[in-house]
Amino acid sequence: MLLFSFILTIVNIIVHFSTYFGIYFFNEYYPIFNISYIIHVLIFIPIVFIVIKSFLRNNNRINKLTFFESSNPFKVFKSIFPNTSYKIAIILLLIIIYVFINIYFSFNKLIDGMPEIINGTYVLNNKGDIIEINNQQYVELRYTMLKLFSGHWILFSIIPLIYFFDRKNNKI
Repeated sequence: MLLFSFILTIVNIIVHFSTYFGIYFFNEYYPIFNISYIIHVLIFIPIVFIVIKSFLRNNNRINKLTFFESSNPFKVFKSIFPNTSYKIAIILLLIIIYVFINIYFSFNKLIDGMPEIINGTYVLNNKGDIIEINNQQYVELRYTMLKLFSGHWILFSIIPLIYFFDRKNNKI
């Protein structure tokens, strides 16, 4: 599962940062966005595996935190990832901050509506208000949606990656 999480994280990072180049590799809807639905499913496999493994684990070995310890993010991080260094916690925190910034800018770009194809016409649909757009605008906005989703994919794939590295007792 460690290798699967690693490959998934690399694919997610490549997909996400490819949206910043402004060169859209696919000029139509179907090729890249159908692949994105597959990634939507794949990111949950390691998370489900972690949840199932945690239920099967002996509950006596889980370190319980007091109320005051749970307010310290470093203590919480060490209780979840006991063999991982704090440098990884800082990297994870930076990724979380980046995901929130990515959400903000992506939603601001999509504020006029979601790009759709209705009767063969490229449109922005804002709760029923339809605005016609051209193919280039449609593709750009679809890639913005992909950037929005792939930012979350990075977060949801890097946490299992850290978890599986930690369980291998490796210091990252």
